[in-house]
Amino acid sequence: MKKRDIVLTIICLFVFIYTSVWVHVYLRSRTECLRGVELESKIAESYLPYAKIIPRKQGGLLAEGEAEQFDKAQYDYYQSVTKVITALDNCLHAYTPFNKYLPRAAEALYGLGYDCFNKNEFHLALSAYRTIRISPDPEWVAKADEMIKQTYTKMELLKSRKMKGKTKR
Repeated sequence: MKKRDIVLTIICLFVFIYTSVWVHVYLRSRTECLRGVELESKIAESYLPYAKIIPRKQGGLLAEGEAEQFDKAQYDYYQSVTKVITALDNCLHAYTPFNKYLPRAAEALYGLGYDCFNKNEFHLALSAYRTIRISPDPEWVAKADEMIKQTYTKMELLKSRKMKGKTKR
């Protein structure tokens, strides 16, 4: 009887510890995903001041005070995007079986990366896509790899156009 009780106690203890860890990691994943989605909705607030100044910056028309304003707006925008990427990265790292928040986090990262890609913010887009690559879902990893290739292609294309523009002048 004593051996049986000891084995049963060990099994119950193992099941309790495993379940406790699973619940803790699942809830952490949930919290980080929800935080990332909430932060993502606030990106537009930091992007608007940045977007207003970009054309003047590209045209070289910024005054001294505006250069500082541009740097601050750019910093705020980059920080807001980085916070979202970090929260969703934390969600993906908190892997548990049957976790419904992992695909949500990967989808949010993909959308964020695509948005940054379209705004020519390539470093932010690459950061989002590279974060998706830690996802346990091979489909999301393949999508991220494809977008990483497209991002590098677009970067090279814009770089070559810029170089052609400088040589013609």
